[in-house]
Amino acid sequence: MTHQVIAAAALAVVLGAPAEAEARWDVLNHAAARCGQSRADHQKLRDTLIELSPLMPGNVRIVYNLAASDAMLHEPAKALAELSRLCRMGVIFDLKADTDFVSLASSPEFSQALDCMVNNGETVTRAKLSVTCPMRTCCPRTLPTTRRRGASW
Repeated sequence: MTHQVIAAAALAVVLGAPAEAEARWDVLNHAAARCGQSRADHQKLRDTLIELSPLMPGNVRIVYNLAASDAMLHEPAKALAELSRLCRMGVIFDLKADTDFVSLASSPEFSQALDCMVNNGETVTRAKLSVTCPMRTCCPRTLPTTRRRGASW
């Protein structure tokens, strides 16, 4: 009987923890959205995003908004570190168009972030055209019948 009670208690803790985390995530996500809409309280937005970050690891919007709020709070070192992290994530943003980053525009690190965003937009494949189809009717559904007629692909 004691083992059943302990197992039931452990199960309640395990099943309850994700629900609490999910509820906290939902509350923080809505709080971040409200702060982001007003744009007035950047410190509150930053604090909310920092708390939300471990609940949504690797979320690009959180990193971007942290960089923007740090820039607006005149914390260039933190903002540039977040932009560097954002760049390493391989995404592309038009940082020049966002007025939140105006205070960073003269920084060499900001120029590096802009260059990195350009590099992130480059093609990463080395694929080349290997075969061209000489016939107009050469499409995947006609290939099996074409093979039977003796054409080689």
